[in-house]
Amino acid sequence: MLSFILSVLPSGMNFEIFRVIVAVLGTGIATYFDLFNNKNIPEKFLYGFLLISCVFLIIDSAVLLPSLFWAGLVGITTYLLYRAGQLGGADVIIFVALTLLLPTTPVLFVNESFFMPLILSLVILSGLFLMMFIILKYGPKLILKTIKGEIKMRADKLFYAIALIFMFAVVVFILSDISMGNPLPFILLLGFIVLVTLFHTLYREDLTLIMSEEIDLSKKSDASKIEPEDVVALELMDRVHIVKHSIPKLLTKTEIERLKREKVKLIVMTKLPPFLPFIFIALLIQIFMGDILYYIISGMFLNYLL
Repeated sequence: MLSFILSVLPSGMNFEIFRVIVAVLGTGIATYFDLFNNKNIPEKFLYGFLLISCVFLIIDSAVLLPSLFWAGLVGITTYLLYRAGQLGGADVIIFVALTLLLPTTPVLFVNESFFMPLILSLVILSGLFLMMFIILKYGPKLILKTIKGEIKMRADKLFYAIALIFMFAVVVFILSDISMGNPLPFILLLGFIVLVTLFHTLYREDLTLIMSEEIDLSKKSDASKIEPEDVVALELMDRVHIVKHSIPKLLTKTEIERLKREKVKLIVMTKLPPFLPFIFIALLIQIFMGDILYYIISGMFLNYLL
């Protein structure tokens, strides 16, 4: 049956279509658990998805070395982000599995080959989608509080914001003045990155506060609200209290049990949005529309390269 399906598919597409199906199904199922199972994704499923990705890699040995290189790099980088409380453990495994499954952007639905690793655009796109969601959800409330005077802007933050906007304006002027293809997509991307940076700089502490909740581990009702891999908002807590109880940034099952015995009070970021839905959306975009980052870079330097 498998040989028949492969025989009727166009050359070069034979194995890729199965990679795409597994990638979409695996990421889609993980996204479902992330959204509807309180961000709890079964470990058996995650490691099963990773194992299947490794099997596909072994079978299709033509992409073995580049896939292993990028998977190793992605694994190390995302694990460090996980330990810093910036990513969930499931996100790390999903990123590595997708790197093994899809070394480059699939060409099933686009008539163009892509040479950049899929994971680069996937990480960037999913991160931008997440930040767009956060800005749309919390931005209006924070801006309204600023207008009412409930949030005070420090002079150093305002100076940084003005300097960043000025630098962006200079870059836009330079790119518009030289003929290097179409700079508009790059300018829009850079503009959004600048917006995200400004928002994070101006409202970092306030945003952390909005997404956090005070947890008293001496109370069972509070203790039930936290789970392994929750992130502690250390920047909002007393430094002496943190040192006294050795409170980590990222909570593990062992640490939670220890802190419960010590009846510690924490400020935990319990309202962090799930990340996997944005990874899934970015994956679908790359599969059906191609590598957006590649389009931006190639369009930017098209005239220069020719």
